Amino acid sequence: MRGEKAMIKSIYETHLEVRNLEESIMFYEKLGNKLAQKIEGRRVAFFFIGENKQMLGIWEVEKGKEFHKSHFAFGVSLHELENSIEWLKAR
Repeated sequence: MRGEKAMIKSIYETHLEVRNLEESIMFYEKLGNKLAQKIEGRRVAFFFIGENKQMLGIWEVEKGKEFHKSHFAFGVSLHELENSIEWLKAR
C-alpha cells in the first residue's frame, strides 16, 4: 500500500447530535455555512461545508434521551486560525 494513492480523498458527509436544532442552525450559519435542507418532522438540518460542498447533518436529540458527543475539525488556513477569535466575535 505504500506509495499508492489513497482512494478516499475527503469526508463527504458527517452527522452530529445536538440538543437544540434552531440554536445549532444559527451557530453554523454564523460560521458562514449554507443551510441546504431542514426536515422539521425529523428535527434534522443539513449544511454544505466548503467549496466541495461536503455535508454536515445535525440531528436534534430529545431532552432526556441519551446524547452522543462526537467531534470533527474544519480545515482553515493558519491566517484564519490566528484571526478566528476576532472573526467569531464579529458575528
